[in-house]
This record gives sequence, structure tokens and C-alpha cells, in this order.
Amino acid sequence: MGREKGKGARRGVQGASAAGAAHRVASSGSGKTFVGFGGFSGSVAIGQAADASSAAISPADSPSQRRPRKEKETYAQDYRLSGEVAAILKGLKKREPVTKVKALQAFRVYVNADPSQEDATEGPGSAKDAVLGAWSYYYPRLAVDNNRQVRLEAAGAHWDLLRRSDKGSLQQHLPRFFPQWLRSRHDENREVARICAESVSAVLPDAVLSKATAHYLAQILQRLCKDVCAKEASFGDSAVESSEEIRGRRDRAVTTSLRCMADCLEGGSPSGLGAAEVECLAGMMGEGEEFGRRVLGSANPSVRQAAYHFLGRAALSCPEVLVGCPARLARQVVGCFAERDRGCCRPVLEMAIAVNKGAAGVWGGVDPAKAFWPPFHDFLRSGCRGDGLGAYNAILPLLSTLPPQAWEGAAGGGGESLEILLRTLRCLLEGAAGNAQIAQAGGACFAECLLYFVFKAQDLAGACLGEGRYGSVAELEGSLLEQALAQVFIPLVLEGGDGSPGLARLGQAAFAGVLGTLEQGASERSARLQYLACGVLRDYVLGQFSAGSAREAFLVNFLCGLEPRGRISGPVVAPLAASLIGEARRGDEEDAAVKYLATLVDTFGEHLVALDGGGEGSLPSVLTGFCLGVSTDDAASPSFCRLFMSWLGHSEDLRGRWPSILAEVNEGGGSLKNIGARLLGHIGLAEGLRPCQELDDLLVSLAAEDFVKSSRELALGAFEAVLLSTRESGSPVSHEAVARILQRMKFMVVERLIGCPREMSLGDDLHGVIRTTMQRAGSEFPKRLIAALTDLVSSAICLLSVGAYFASENEEVGAGASDLGFDPSTLSSLDGIQMASAFREFASEWSPRGRPAEGFQRFFGGHICKIIDAFEDSTIADQVSVLIKPAATWPVWVDPKTGNVASAGGAVRSSKPGYYGAFLLSFMTCAQNYDLICRASQENAWLPLELMSACIAGFAGVTEAEVFKYICILEENTQREEDSTLEGLFERLRQNLLADLDGQDFFEISFGDTVSFRNMSLLLHFMSDLCPLKLFDLLNWHVIEGAAALVSEVGDLGEACLLNLTVLHRIGLEILERIRECGSDAPLSGSGLRKIADSIAPSTHLSRKGVTSDALLHRKIQASVLAAQIVGDVLGFGLLGGIDAKEVGESILSKHFSPLLEPMLAALSPLGEDAPDQCASSTGPALVHRLAKVQTQVLRVVLELSPTLEAPSVVSMSVVHRNLRVTLTRLAALFEDAAEGCLGDTGLAEFQSATDASESALSLVGLLLAHQSRHPMSRHVSAEEKEVLLGSCLRVVFSAAAIHVGIGSSSSILQRLSYNRGFFQSLLDVIKHAPRTCLLEALEEANAWEPLQQSKGAVPTLLGAFLSLPAVSGARTCVGHVLSTRSVCLPLLASPREEDLNGLYEAEEADGGAVSYALAKLGMSEILAENIFRPGGGTTLEARIRSWALFSSYLRTLGRGPLNYVCALLRQTDAVSGLLSVLVAHLPTPGRRAKATASPEDVVSLRDVVTNSRYLGEEDYVTRGAAAVYRSLLHLMPASVGSWFTEIKNRQMISDIEKYTSVNETPRLIGLELETISSRGDLEVVALHNKSQVVTRYRKDDSTLELVIKLPGSFPLRPVEVEFTSTFGFGEAVLRKWLLSMRSFLRNQDGTIDDAIYMWYQNVEKQFEGVEECPICYSIIQPSDHTLPKLKCRTCGNKFHSSCMFKWFSQGKATCPMCRSLW
Repeated sequence: MGREKGKGARRGVQGASAAGAAHRVASSGSGKTFVGFGGFSGSVAIGQAADASSAAISPADSPSQRRPRKEKETYAQDYRLSGEVAAILKGLKKREPVTKVKALQAFRVYVNADPSQEDATEGPGSAKDAVLGAWSYYYPRLAVDNNRQVRLEAAGAHWDLLRRSDKGSLQQHLPRFFPQWLRSRHDENREVARICAESVSAVLPDAVLSKATAHYLAQILQRLCKDVCAKEASFGDSAVESSEEIRGRRDRAVTTSLRCMADCLEGGSPSGLGAAEVECLAGMMGEGEEFGRRVLGSANPSVRQAAYHFLGRAALSCPEVLVGCPARLARQVVGCFAERDRGCCRPVLEMAIAVNKGAAGVWGGVDPAKAFWPPFHDFLRSGCRGDGLGAYNAILPLLSTLPPQAWEGAAGGGGESLEILLRTLRCLLEGAAGNAQIAQAGGACFAECLLYFVFKAQDLAGACLGEGRYGSVAELEGSLLEQALAQVFIPLVLEGGDGSPGLARLGQAAFAGVLGTLEQGASERSARLQYLACGVLRDYVLGQFSAGSAREAFLVNFLCGLEPRGRISGPVVAPLAASLIGEARRGDEEDAAVKYLATLVDTFGEHLVALDGGGEGSLPSVLTGFCLGVSTDDAASPSFCRLFMSWLGHSEDLRGRWPSILAEVNEGGGSLKNIGARLLGHIGLAEGLRPCQELDDLLVSLAAEDFVKSSRELALGAFEAVLLSTRESGSPVSHEAVARILQRMKFMVVERLIGCPREMSLGDDLHGVIRTTMQRAGSEFPKRLIAALTDLVSSAICLLSVGAYFASENEEVGAGASDLGFDPSTLSSLDGIQMASAFREFASEWSPRGRPAEGFQRFFGGHICKIIDAFEDSTIADQVSVLIKPAATWPVWVDPKTGNVASAGGAVRSSKPGYYGAFLLSFMTCAQNYDLICRASQENAWLPLELMSACIAGFAGVTEAEVFKYICILEENTQREEDSTLEGLFERLRQNLLADLDGQDFFEISFGDTVSFRNMSLLLHFMSDLCPLKLFDLLNWHVIEGAAALVSEVGDLGEACLLNLTVLHRIGLEILERIRECGSDAPLSGSGLRKIADSIAPSTHLSRKGVTSDALLHRKIQASVLAAQIVGDVLGFGLLGGIDAKEVGESILSKHFSPLLEPMLAALSPLGEDAPDQCASSTGPALVHRLAKVQTQVLRVVLELSPTLEAPSVVSMSVVHRNLRVTLTRLAALFEDAAEGCLGDTGLAEFQSATDASESALSLVGLLLAHQSRHPMSRHVSAEEKEVLLGSCLRVVFSAAAIHVGIGSSSSILQRLSYNRGFFQSLLDVIKHAPRTCLLEALEEANAWEPLQQSKGAVPTLLGAFLSLPAVSGARTCVGHVLSTRSVCLPLLASPREEDLNGLYEAEEADGGAVSYALAKLGMSEILAENIFRPGGGTTLEARIRSWALFSSYLRTLGRGPLNYVCALLRQTDAVSGLLSVLVAHLPTPGRRAKATASPEDVVSLRDVVTNSRYLGEEDYVTRGAAAVYRSLLHLMPASVGSWFTEIKNRQMISDIEKYTSVNETPRLIGLELETISSRGDLEVVALHNKSQVVTRYRKDDSTLELVIKLPGSFPLRPVEVEFTSTFGFGEAVLRKWLLSMRSFLRNQDGTIDDAIYMWYQNVEKQFEGVEECPICYSIIQPSDHTLPKLKCRTCGNKFHSSCMFKWFSQGKATCPMCRSLW
């Protein structure tokens, strides 16, 4: 239970209720020191025992296990600690890792701080010495803490303290922490181990470290051995800690202790260990049962690994300790191979070898037959636990170091001794056979161990000789080898398993290892054993073949993989070959026997040909005679032909008869030619053949057309083999014969092209032959055959292109233009000029049947450009020149010599129409080497003119887009000079364009029935780039004049004229856009516009007596509205002077200002039941909306010309307002129908027309509202009208958001609309004037709308659209404005309740709790909460920036209380740090200023980031948005940003961020901080702007307490400095406590300097009132909820804050933080 009330936790320390009382009692001379929980008054005594070795504290000495000290115990010295240090060290005793980490960080700050005057002394008794002595008590506990961060901070604090300690103090206190310091170098965390190792090497250099280790070795080993043998319960208090925590601390201490002791033993003195050290280790090892059970039997693999490592070092350094260990521990050491963990495999082997070498006496009292051999054999059967090469390399050293008693105790007699050897080999092979990855290592290990057993047979199985079973050692060795191979190797490798490649590799490695090692012996003994091994294998193989075993193929492959081949050729392979020849002659399994024989000859031919001196009965003679039957055997199998050609490569006798055999085959019939083709198919096996005419004759006959058609597969096989064997010199076939082969293969390709099947392909066989030949064409292929090969490959590529074209049309998977058929890297060795000529010829002459020729030409041009790009640049230039040469099937319109356009009857045209131009244009635009394309175009300047002329003339395949792309390539990739050829080309192009522009033909196309908007658009493209000044002429002469001529026609207009007027309207819009892009401001004549205005028919009569659909659909009215819209577009772009614009505008309004649009819309509504059939089309709605656009567009221009916005006499503003209301109401209804998925085809057409027309209406409304806001007395728009207009606009915004998030089925509408910046910019200009009441009403109506009810309301819909729309989307700009107008997504309470704040800690514990808590308590939308607190992997940086920009804009509207509440929530998550880590890479810091798209001075506001009203691209938006969000976080959450900054490890990043912040953000932040501070009550606050300081003075009576706060140059990244300049009489402990509280607030709470000053002021006030501080947060006023300590412990009487205790209890604790009694 708890201690008595009023008694201290330690003897000699008496508790005090307040620091003031402690000061008074301490000053009275009492020998006791009083401690207040809010801080330490005076100093605290921590005793140090006189005996340094006994004073060492380890985790084994936990508080629960230590006995209370006796009162009569004396101390050599007391450590007098200051109150600040004692307060910090008090936190190190806490159980919570967070508390200990914070205390360690504070301790490091204290240690690294500049020493004060009183701390400047050094040596024993000084303040530094006291701190080091106290630290030596805490450090051993902290170094084995379960929390990695605690150990890391402890290691850093230890290094910081030692660097600032003097030599005397270090020498005095070193024994206390030296053992733990050394073993911390082996911490499981690499960073902790690294810091400790660096601190040891820095403080104690190598020489000093060696001396210190040797001097304190006995104490080190004593301390470490104590920890190793200590019980688990001694490492913690089971009452307050779980068993897992205690066990983890104990395992960590044992692991590091064992590894540290191993290092000490390895680096010990040359003279060995002293008696004390040996006694210490013997004592630890003497507790054999405990050591084996707790260490070697530990469930933690890391502990066992460390134990094996230690035992190995101990066996080499002090074997007497290990030899004298108890029997139980000896059995565990010998039987260590029972270890199952794979990671322990290598330490076990190393330990076993070390024990065998240094401490073999361990085996004395152990039975190997039970303790060692069973687990060792199990270890081998498991494949050495999968450790691989490292383990197998250690098996032989292990066996060779086994002491004699291990072998003698394995078995009783000699036969059993051999059995243990064979069983070891069997287990070794079984383990290696189970894993193919270790087969090679396992086989080599088997061979090594087998030969070791054989050579050491006398020593290992000498009892066999004594029993008389073997007459000599040689007989014993031979018998052991034969038994190992016959009883172990053959059953496991050759008979067992499934004949897998891994098993074969194992056997080959094992047998080859045996033969290879015996081969190196070069002695009679080695030769005898080698003969015995080969004999065992030979007898087994021959027995299997004679019995017809199913493993014959496996055995042949096994023999072919054996090395050395020369050693087994005579004893093993030759008898087997003779047996196979006999079987083949008898007809028994002839084909299989020949196949096996051919495989053996391929591998062992060079060794078989030299056997037996070449006699008649020798194997070479027999084999040659067998092969001579090929010319007489009409049915010679492929295997027989392969055998013949393989033996032909080795036998000189057979080569002499080769020409005669060829002559017989060539003169024979078809079957013999098939044999000849099979023979040539394996000609690569017969290396070194000399050329002969018979071989060329046979090859020519095989290349004949009839043989290829009848035996295609055999012919292609022979062709491929011959082509692969063809070389520049030394080829067995003449080059002329090879040329015939290539020619025949080309004919095979051409036949497919001539046949023109629907599916073109080479066939896998022919394609494979060509591809294989291409792979070696660049190395040894004859140069004189390159032309023939190029011809073949070119034809093949053409055929493959046709096949890919048909496949792409059929949309087949895996086929298409991307499949070239050949690796482009293999084509560079061919003749590129010849290949280009072939492509040119093919493109000029071939066309697909039943397919458009221009389509294939475009495809073929894009296909072969990838082939051309594979050549060198010089070759590509020549290829392009060949391709662009005029062809017979290319009707050239431009004279290639002069570059002038030919006349209509030009003589250069072809009589046969072709499509080569489409091919060439596709090739020029798809090629990657633009420089060469531009160079070729410069040298052939007529080409661009030709392609453009062909496009304007409507030449098939020469499209506008590709021609324009080609011209752009020339402009962008050519260095243009005044005298360059390309400059002349463009000049001629201008002249031709202007000639067409001035010609009558171009003007008359407006009246023809075959108008081509494509041709006119092409001219506009070129005019804007090459002669933009002529755009006004084109607009005036052709668009405006053409429109005036069309509307002035008398009588009814035809459909063609109405269509032409529509085309003119589209062209006019494109010209106006290009004029805006060019920035030209040339004046435009108003004569044409007046002519249009005078000629149009008025439509104002439509609303006088009612509206009829026939009147609306009249062509004259439609033409008039179209012409008026052309005029309105020109006026809207501001290309007409003021007076002219006003006159033309009033003229248009007089004829097209309809008093009412509502009757028209009602008449044409698709929902009307009485609507005529014509209204189902889109003509009527389009006409009405076009009429509305004309009215608003022209009216806006006219109103802008009047300073007071006075309308002309023909216009009534009331009618204007009514028409605007009708237009926008109709627009909102259409948007809502689109969101609900109710739009049909007619509705969709009207939706597009209404959107286009409403842009000008919105622009007019925005103009009226902007004028009214600047002139409040103006009454252009009444309040009622304004409310209706703004309500319609907000309905459009909500509907657009609903469409985008996919509520309706018309998402394609918004896809067309989202990038319409003009429409949404006009909409944004209107909703900017929406007041708060209007927005709230719109939100209520939207929430009541059924589609939004299905999506959980209006706000989630807006957020969904806002977070998913692209950055440059106009719809997102409007949605973002609505969201940023008011905090609609964060409905916080005015002041958070205490239970709400406590919920923050609950949210921290749960997975994803922060998001759910934000949803529940803050009322945030789910999608916004996810993006803020838990962004997923698919969340883009741009989406995170816009989310945080919106969220930060909400936070800026909150009061201080709610803002602190939200900041506290954010601090419980890694949301802010995660965001900052991403943002920093995009800030325009000095390190990336050159690459940044925005300068620091150009940071946009948060509102601009939310709305993106500048329409920034994604990259620019990310850069500027990152800077804006970073600035907002610095203002709102400075402490969170500072905490993130302190965790950065990259020095360059730290420097860049600090420079950026100090230059661009800190001055503004400091200015705001200094402006917000204020004086209150007895507190006077003065801001020193020049010094960036704040001086606070608290006056009480005649005394003053003065505090100075200094803001750093990189505030808030660096912490502020706080110091007292006048102390008022308060004690040092109280002042330091207040400083810690203020620093903690500024570092951990996102508050302002004024908040910190006010909190300090409250603490001072409460200090005078006698209120005690909370012992947890060291403050009277709680920083987050500003409450007083209220919860009181019934045992110790201390009071705590409610929120502090809630966090304490939420961690699973039920005791008082101070007295540890139950609460």
C-alpha cells in the first residue's frame, strides 16, 4: 500500500505541501531535504556507495526487489542536485515511455546548455560530478528499456553527458555504468548500437578502451554474469508490468551481456584471463541447469544466437571453464544441432567447431550416440535448416574436428562404425535433395565428406581391421567407397526422386567432386579409387539399359553433365555406346537407342574418337560403320541424321566419305532428299567441314519451289541451319547457294502478299528463321549477302505490317502497330537505303482489298518509322531522302524543282491515283528524329507546300491534323535564319495562303453546297502561326462579308445557306479566339457589321401575339439570329470602337430585343403536352437560347459604354431583369434535370444551347451586381430580383457538383462543361455577390433536394466534387468559392467541453480513431476528414493541398478556444507532420529555386488556392498551393510545425527550410505576434519590434518580476528563449518551473506568445493564492483546457488536472502517479 501521508518516498527526504514551505523548513537547519511535487526546492541527495563495484545498478536491482537501506549505512559522498535536474530525473522513473522520452530530451537540453557561473567548476563534488553520479544510477535501467525511443534518447544523453564530463569524474563513475555502456553496442536497434559504439570510440580510444576493459574485466564479467543468471522476475515489477514487458527487458539484457562478454574474451590480454575472471565465468557456467534452461533453452532466438556466439569464444579463450561445466550443460552444447531456428544455424556450427578445437573435453561425460549424432543427422536431413552454402562449407571442418570419443562412442563395433559414416552421408544427400537451390553446395559437401571418410577410414573404422573383415587398409577404403556409392549415392540420386533437374545437379556435383578430387591426387591410390567409382557407376548404368529401365533418359542426361568427361569416357560412356549400337542394329528400341547415342556423341565425341587406337573392332570404327547406313536407309530418322552429323564433326574417316554420301542423296528420290534436308538441318554439329560442290548442289535442289511446297518444315529447318553456319570465311556452303536460299524465302513472303489474305502472317516457322538469322547478321554474316538479307527482311516487315493493320482493325489482343516482328537493334547491320527503297516501292504499289487505301498508308507510315529509327543518323537522312522522292503513284501538285504550286493542268500529276502522300505524312509526323526530318524538309522545300496543297484539295489520307503537326515540327525543331531554305519555304507558304485568301474561290465556298470547314480550319491554323496580322482581313472579308451577303438574300433561304452561315459562325469564333491569343489589337471596320444589322429580320414580333413553333423555326428568323450572334461575338471581344459598337448594338437590340422569352421557352419545352412534333428537334430551343444570348451579349456591350449603365431607349430594364430571371431559371432547371438523369436527346441539346447562351447572361448579371456594389444608391437590380438570380446560380453550382460526383446519369455533360472557363468564370462573378443569408437558404433548399439527400446532403456533395475535379476545372472554382464562403463543414461548439477534450486521448488509441472522432465531434464531412487525417495511397498531392487549404480557411474563422481544440486533435495524429514532409519538396526553397515555377514572393492566398481562380496548372498549383498551406500552418499551428522541424535529419533540408522561412514567413509572423500582445491587470507587456523581443513586468506592491521572451530569426521553427531578468524574491525552483511550463506551452501547444504570457500570469496569480502545481504537467493552469488541479489523491494529497489524470488512466494505470497507491 502507500506510504504514510506526509512521508517522502525515500529516506532522508520529507514531503512538503508547497515549495515555499519546503524553503522555510530547509532554511531552519534540518538535515532533511523537502520535495514539492511541482518542482524541487533546494537540492536532492542521491547516495553513492563507497564500493564502486557493489554500487553498480542493473535492471536486476529493480525497486520491487531491493531491500530498504539501513539507517546506519554510511555514504562516502552525497550528490547535491539542483531542483531543475532533480525534476527532470524524476521523470525517468516513470513507467510511460512518452514521459521518459520527454524527460530525456529535457535532460539533453540541460546538459548541452551553456554552463552558468555556478556550474563552471569541475572535479569531484562539483555540479557536473553530481549529475554524472546520479545519471550512472539511471542509465543502466534506461539502456534496456523496452521502448526503442527511450533507449535511443538514453544513448544520446549518455554521449552528451560524457563529452562534457572531466576525466576525474569519468574515472570515478565509470565502473557503475561501464558494463552497460559496453553491452549497449550490441543493442538490437542499429541506431542505438551505432550511437553507443561511436560514443565508446570517441570517449575511450582503442588503446584506452583496451586498458580500461582489462582493468575492469573482472567487474564487467561479474556484472554481466549476474544479469545473465538473474531470474526473470528480477527485471521488473509484475504488479505494474506485464510478463511480456519483463521478459523483453530480460532477453535484451541477456543478449547484449553475452555478446559483450564474447567481445571481452576475444579482445582480452595475451596472457589470458585472470583467476577472478575465470572464477566469475565458472560460477555462471556452474549453474548449468539455470544457464541451459534460461539461455540455451530460451524461446527468443536472439538469446540463443548470442549464447552460441559466447560459448564459441569461451571455448577458444578459456576452455577450462567450458570443460568444467555440469553434465547437463555439456549435453546441451554437444547436442546444439537440435536447434530449429534457421538464423541460429551458422552460430551453432561456429560454436561446435570452436568447442571441438578448444574444449574437446566437453565430450568426456556425454554419450555421442544419444546427444550428438541423432540431432546432427536430423540437421543434415533438413538441408542444414536451409542455410545454404555457408552451412555446407562448415560440415567438413566440423567432422574433421570431432574428437575420437565422438566416433568411438557412436557405435560399438567396426561394422557399426562404418554404418555411422554411411548414415551421415545418406542424411547429407537427403537434405540436399529436398532443395534445388542448395544442390550444388550439397553435392560438393557430399564429395568432400565421402573422401574424408575414405582417406580416414583407418582412424574412423579401424575396428573393422581388427575384426578381420578386411585384409588391408586399401581394401577397407575401397569397400567404404563402393558401399557409399552403391548404398547411398545410387539409391538416393539415380533411383530415388522424380529425376528432376535439381536432383541431377546434386548427383553430378557429388560424383564430379569425387572424381575431380581424386584426379588432383595423381597417385596410385587415387587412380585405384577413381577406377572403383567409375566401375560402380558403369555397372549400374549398363544394368539399367539392359533391363529396359524407364530412367534411361535421366541416366544419359546425368552422364552428359558429369565432369571431367575425359575420365568417364572410357570406363563408362564407351561400354554404354557399344551397347546402344548393338540394340539399334538388332532393332530393339532403335529410335530411342539412336537418340541416346546421338546425345552421347554430342557430349563425348572428341573423347570417344581417340579410344583404342582406331582398330577395326574399336568403338570409333564400329560407330563409323553404323553411320554409313544413312544413304541406304530411306527412312532414316531425325535422331539418326543428328547422330550422323554429330559424328561427322569428329571422325575423319566419315568426312572422307561425306561427298559421296551427298551425291547419293541428291541423285535419289524425294525420300532421300528428305534425308538430305534432315542432315543439313544439323550441319551446325559438324564443325570444320570443308566446302564441296555436292553440298551446294544438294542445297540448290532443296531450295527448288516444288520441294519447298512439299516439305516446307524440312526445307526451312535446313535453311536455318545453313544460314547460321554461314560465315565470311570457312563456311561449308558457298555464298551463291546461300543467296539462293534467301531468294527462295523472299518468294515465300511475296506469295503471301500477292495472295492478299485477310490475315497476313509470315508463319512461326519462316518468321523464326528470319529472326534467328537477323540476330547474327551483324557479327559474322558475309557482307556480300547483306543485300539479299535486306531484301528478305524488308518484304517480311511489309507483310507483318499488313497483318498488324488487319489485326488492329479487328481489335485483336496482342496484335497491332507496336509489334515490329523484329528487334530494331538487329536491323542496323542491314542496308538502310535498300530497305527504304523497298518500303517506298511497297507503299506505292500495294493496297489492301476491301479496305480504304489511305487508312493502310497512314498505318504503314507510322509502323515503319520505328524501323527507320533503328539506323544511324547518317543512314536515316539518306533513307528519308529516298522516301520523299516523288513516286509514280503520287500525284504531285508542287513542282519539286521550283517549289511553285502547279496549275490545274499540271503535268507532274499521275494518271493513276495513289495514296503515297498519306504514307509519307504519317511517317514524317511519327518519326522520333525530328532534326533529320527538318533537315530533309529544308533540302526538299517543296514537300511542305505539296502536303498542304494536297490537304486543301481534299486528297485522301492527307488530314488537316497531321499536316499541321508536320508544320509545327518544322517550326519548333529548326534553327531558322533569314537566308535559310526553310525561311524561304514559309515565305512561299504565306504567299500561297494570301493568294487563296484574296481569291474569289475562297470567298465563294460560303455559298456552295460542298463547304469544307476542315479546309477553312486548316487555313486558320496556318494563318495564326505564319501571318497572324491577316486574321482581321480573314474575319472581315470572309466571315462578316459572307454573313451579310447570306442574310441579305431575298426570298426563302435554302438549307445549304443556313448550314454555311452556321459554319461561318464557328469559323468566326475560332478566328476571334486566335486573335485573342495573338494579342493583336488592330481596328476592325464596322461597315460589315452594320450591313448585317440592317439586313437581319426582326424577331421582336414573336412575343406580341403569342409564340408559334412555325414562326420560330422559320429559316429567315434562324438566319437572322445566327447573323446577329456573329455581330454579338465581335462586339463581345471588343474589336469595334466605342461609337460604332454602340450604334451597331442598338441596331441589333431594336430588332432582337424580345420583350418576353418565357412564352418562347414554354412553347418549346419538351415537357409540354401540346408541343408540336417539330419541337422535338433541337432547332427551336437552340434558336431561343441563341436569341437570349444575342440580347444579353449586345446589351452588356452597350451598357458598358455608359458610365451609369443606362440602357438605350428600345430596352426596358424590367424586361431585361425578367428575361435574365427566365434564362437563369431555365438553366438551373436543366442542370437539375441533368443531375436527376431526366434529360433526353432533346433536353441534352437544349442543355448545351442554354449553357452557351447563359454565359453572356451571367456576365450581364455580374456587371449589374458589381455596379450596384460600387454604387449602393443604384437600383438596377432590386433585392427580390437579386435573390432570385443568385438562387438560380447557386442551384446551378449544386447541380453541377451533383452531376460530377455521379448522382445522375449525365456525367458526360459536366465533362464537356467542366473546362468551359468562360461559363464558370461568369458564374463565379455572380455568386461572389451572394450574401450569407442567400447562401444559407440555398444550403437548406439543396439539403431538401432528393438527389442530394441520397448523397448525405449538400456539403458532402460539394466536397466530393471539390476534391475530385481537376485543378483547372471551372466548376471546381465555383464549388470552392461556395465552400470557402462560410465554415459549412466544421460546425464546432463555441467552447469545447471537458469530455470532448478527453476524447482526444481515446481517439489516439483506436485505429483510425482520429477520423471517426473528427466525424463525431467536429461534424466534418467524411471525405474531408479522410483527406486531412488519413490520406490513402491514391490521394494525390494536389488533392491534399486543396483539402488543407479549405480546412485551414475554416480554422482561421474560429475563435481561440475551438481553434486550440482542433489543434489538440491534430497533434494526436501525424496529419500535420505527414503533410509537411510532402509539402517541403515543393516549396520554392533556395535548394530548388531554379526549378520552381513560383517565387516566394508570389504566394497566393488560401482563398485563391481553394478556388484556383487563376486557373493554375497542376504543377504550378502544387508549388504555389504548398507555399500558401505552409504559411497557414505556421500561423495556425506553429508548435506542430516546430515539432516536425526538429525531427528532420537531412541537414540540407533543414538549412533550406530555415532560410526560406526566415526570409519569407518569420518577419510577418513576428509582426503579428507582437501586434496581438496586450497588458492586463498587474501585468505590463512591452513589444520591442526592432529586437523581436517581448518584455513582461509583473508588479506587486513595490517589487517587479520581469520576464523577457526572445523570438529567434527562424520563428517558429526554432524555440523561443525565455529568461527572468528580475526574480521578485521567488526561489530558483519556482522560477525554473515556470520557465519549463512556458517553454513546454510554446513548444507543444499551438498558442500565441500572448497566450503563453497570460498562462504565466495566471500561474503567478495562483501562486500567491497558494494553489499547488499539477505534478504531471508542472503547471497550475492546464495548457489545453485552462483548468486548475482538482483531483486529489487520498494517500499523498497531491492534486492533478482532470485531463492529465484522464490521459494517465487511459494508459491502463490505476495508481497515483506520485505515491503509486491505488486511486
